[in-house]
Amino acid sequence: LCKAAGDFLSTRWKTEWWDGLGAWCRKIKQQASHNKVRTNASPKNLSQSLPMREIMIPGRSGDDGFRITKKSMADQVSGGGGLGQYASPIRTWEAVVKLLTAIVSYVRIEDNMFDEILELLAEAMEKDRDVRDALEVINADAVWAVRYERGLVEWTPAPVMEGVVFPEMERVS
Repeated sequence: LCKAAGDFLSTRWKTEWWDGLGAWCRKIKQQASHNKVRTNASPKNLSQSLPMREIMIPGRSGDDGFRITKKSMADQVSGGGGLGQYASPIRTWEAVVKLLTAIVSYVRIEDNMFDEILELLAEAMEKDRDVRDALEVINADAVWAVRYERGLVEWTPAPVMEGVVFPEMERVS
């Protein structure tokens, strides 16, 4: 739709963005990152945080056929039992990244909307070169600045030129 309609959608996307689309995109990103943290929890960490409980397990030992066993609740919780990259919030976020990339690629947007989209896609542009390329077409300096702030730009010495003094690039870690 963005590719076919182009700038015709500019005012529509602007209206939608400030009427709640921007907030919705931030919410989806937050849900996806929360889901990644939850599915990356290790069983070791779970077992340390969950209590030990005595439970009855049917078995063939003892007179009555039951035995009491101490078992951690973490044994019942599978570490990484979530759907990982196939979980709904993550799939929704991937679709949002594609939508925002299409908007930036084919629709004229205002600077403040671009700044918000750039902030949202800062992590995605490191994983997907197409996202970064689309953002750089609009404002390569802003993309560089965001990457620099995150410590993703390689430090280079200041150029030397007669009659001009360039400030040294600060190392950001």
